[in-house]
Amino acid sequence: MTFPFWTGGQAILWGGRSTPDAMFEHIERFKPTIYFGVPTLFATQLQMLANTSPNLSSLRICVSAGEPLPANIFERWEARTSLQILDGHRHHGKPAHLHQQPARRCKDRRQRQDRPRLRGQNHR
Repeated sequence: MTFPFWTGGQAILWGGRSTPDAMFEHIERFKPTIYFGVPTLFATQLQMLANTSPNLSSLRICVSAGEPLPANIFERWEARTSLQILDGHRHHGKPAHLHQQPARRCKDRRQRQDRPRLRGQNHR
């Protein structure tokens, strides 16, 4: 939770119930670049995406944790949003070390060169 502050980033903390409506509203309002959720939330958001088109253009990647991400949710989410979901529970049964630059694991590396570089960070 505090890692974004160490790197000059920001974090959005939501104390309310994580409903698809609320999460889409927060994505549109705060424009995060990385979105964290759980498989159940991604599944309900997929149902909602059948009837609505929220602006997800700020997102570069999504991260799932809490339980293993079913392959069909990963595939449907990518097909619908063009965003990949990193599965935080596929690494030896333990949550992934999500602080280790998750953007390097995704296919879409748009805007990488435009972002400010951190001391000691190697951009390729």
